Parts: sequence; C-alpha cells; structure tokens
Amino acid sequence: MSGSRFLIVEERAALPLHRQVHVSGINAYRSCPRRWYWTDEHMGLGFEPRERPDWIVLGSLVHRALELYYLTGTPLSDALDIAVGEDWDRYGPSMLEEEKQNHSRLCLVAKRLLSNYHSWLARSGADDDLDFIHTEVTFHIPLEEYDIVVAGTWDGLVVRRSTGGLYIMEHKTTRNVPRAVHGITWDVQPYIYAWAAEKVFDRPVHGVIYNIISTADPYDIPLLRNGMPSRAVRSTVQTTLQAYRETIIRCAGELGIPEESALELYAAELEYLSQAGDSMFFHREEMLVSKRVVESTFHQFVTEAHNMLETARRARDGVLPMPYKDRYKCPNCPARDACLAADEGADYMEILESTMKRRNGEGECTSVESLQMRLPLL
Repeated sequence: MSGSRFLIVEERAALPLHRQVHVSGINAYRSCPRRWYWTDEHMGLGFEPRERPDWIVLGSLVHRALELYYLTGTPLSDALDIAVGEDWDRYGPSMLEEEKQNHSRLCLVAKRLLSNYHSWLARSGADDDLDFIHTEVTFHIPLEEYDIVVAGTWDGLVVRRSTGGLYIMEHKTTRNVPRAVHGITWDVQPYIYAWAAEKVFDRPVHGVIYNIISTADPYDIPLLRNGMPSRAVRSTVQTTLQAYRETIIRCAGELGIPEESALELYAAELEYLSQAGDSMFFHREEMLVSKRVVESTFHQFVTEAHNMLETARRARDGVLPMPYKDRYKCPNCPARDACLAADEGADYMEILESTMKRRNGEGECTSVESLQMRLPLL
C-alpha cells in the first residue's frame, strides 16, 4: 500500500527471506494450506488475484485514509480523497468501464463508513486520551534460536496519556462486525503483535485497540416482492437508521404509499436501528494482554510457524499441501480452478499464471530509534 513504512529491527539478511513468518499468514494457513502456499509472498509463490475483490479495495482505502488521519492529522474526508487518488493512479489506467463504475461505488461506500467512524469519534471522545506514535509500521525480528524471522505490520502505535501505557491499534474491515468481535478473542495476531512491540521497545504493551469497521453498504437493502425493504434488520440486513428510513420513503413513494403510513409500518425496525446505533457498522474493542498469555501464544506461534515452513519445503519439493477439506465449497476462491487441476494431475501452474499475478513492491523505511524518540518516557 502506498505510504507503508518498514521498521527493520535487525538486518533482514540475518536469516533467509523464505524463513520469514508473517503473523497474518497464520490465519491464511489455517484456512487453506494450499491457497496459503500459492499466495504467500515469502514462503510461497506470491500470487494474488488479477482483479481485486471489493473487500480488498474497501480495506485498502479505509486503511490508507486512517493512516493519513492519525499520522498527519489530515481530516478524514480529505484523507479518503488522497487514498482514492493514489488507488486510482495505481489501478485506474488498467480498469475496464464496468470496473471504473464499481470503483466509484466502493469509494462512496468508503466515504459513508468513514463518516460514521468520524461521527462516533466526535461523540465518544475515544481518541482524546491517545497519542499516536506512528502508523503502518512493519517489523522483522530474526530469532536464530528458532530459525525464523517473525514479521508483521502494526496499523498504529499509541500511548494512553492518562497511564503512559503502550498500545497497538489495529483497523479491521469486515462484512460482519459481531462475528469479527468474537473472532479476535481467539486470534493469535494481537498477542504476537504485543510480543513484537515488547521486543522492540523493551517495555510492556498494555493492550490492543481494535477498530472493527463494516464494509457492508448500508444502502444495499434487499427488497421484498411487494417492492418494500426487507424487515430482517435483526439478522441478515446490515444498514443504518438513516439509510433504512430513506429507503422506506423512496420505495413508498415509488409505490404510491403515504410516507407516514410506510414509516409506521416499519416502526419496530426503525426503533431497533435507533437503539443499535453504530454497533452494526463499527465497534471498538480494547483487549488487555498479560505476560502469561503473550508467552503462551508465542510458543504456539513458533510451533505453527515451523509447520508452515515444513509445508512450504515439501511444496517446493513437489508435494502440494492439502486444500480446504471440501474445496467444492470454495466457489469464490481465485485459486479454485488451479486447485482442481492440481488434484487431477493437470498443469496447475499454467492456470495460476493466467488467472492470477505475482505480488510486488515494498514501502519506505523508518528506524527503531526514530520511533523510540517519539515514545514518551514512563
């Protein structure tokens, strides 16, 4: 991503690059070892889809805008404009007309999401007690005793003014906010990020602050056969009070139904959304981390890292890892055709080369010392 900064803790050449284990790769490995090997850019082949899925576009725009907002103080709306411009400069020239229209739609969705986030910040004052040290910092920590390089990227490093405590801030974009809130409890990522920060700065990390932002379009509301909006706002429909109310009024007008009657018909759903507030589209979760849990998770991470390295070694020797247990249930996987071809003994590499592309590119660099100087003394 444009603007990403690297924090090199020690010389990266201390261990071979293929020994780098990225923290985020653990979840990809658990999800599907074969897809992980094909898409991991350090231990694997480094393929990615030729066409970016909507969730990747939205995630990139939101992350970049928040990076500018927290690092430089650029207003969120202006930060998003910069993010959109950078994204367009990079991908726009190769887009087809249909892709350009979809990109414009996704930019509008990102604007709505960040507007909701900005409104929540203004009401809650949740950032008033935080000093932001840096954003988008990538670390590489060689551990020769384990023969691995632990790598990852902190979305943000912050210090709470009232306590002096060091925190990691992570921005997570998702289709389902409640599910994501539940999922981070079982994720190794926040604990390994905390371990890495303690290793770098030689001071305890108090916790991880998660900003969980929904990528769902609040105006993408399914309609019933009668032409009115679905009423399933307690389950499948992700929307906001404003978007739902506007959709009711629009549909009622098209059907010739009086506005007051339509709003009265949907009174229960509107009341539910009023009470829910931002919870469907945004949630901030603060996870405190203990030394015992961090140490335990680190040893678990090292064990799984060695499993990943062994899987990659065997794959390079011609023994592909097994895919997800039922690959026919993966219709949206960009590597599905290549996966099926591999199991049939066909040339899966030709399919990968034709349907996907290789990753490339790195960002700028910042030093440990420059970050340490920005950390207030305890």
